[in-house]
Order: sequence, then structure tokens, then C-alpha cells
Amino acid sequence: MESLYSFLSKRVRVVDDDGKEWHGYVENVESAWDNEPDGLAEDSIVIKADSGYKFSSYVEFMQHEVKFIEVEK
Repeated sequence: MESLYSFLSKRVRVVDDDGKEWHGYVENVESAWDNEPDGLAEDSIVIKADSGYKFSSYVEFMQHEVKFIEVEK
């Protein structure tokens, strides 16, 4: 998989490991080193999703939860 950092500040389509499709802008990428204190030594990506969660439009995906990601045109 391409580095999650290459998607920073871009509009993306993400398919998660449950098969759900998300669309939005990449707001942040956390390194594995930053996530390690939480017990997950892998990169993560935060998108501002067009829709999804009831109380927040921000969704974080750990790298293992991303089945597919691409920049939308």
C-alpha cells in the first residue's frame, strides 16, 4: 500500500475493512511512532468525511483498517 502521508490534504475515497465506503478530505496522518503509546504501532489517517458518524464528521482509520484508498478526481 502507498504511504498514507501521500494522501494528506487530498480528497479521498476509502474502503474500510468492513467494506464501507467513505469520502472526504484527509486532515491528518499519525505515524506509527505516535500511535505506539496506544498499543498500535502503525500509521493512521484522519478524514473529514462527507457523512458517517452521528456526532462527528471526523473518522480515523488505522492502516490495517484501510482495505483500499484512492485520491478522488
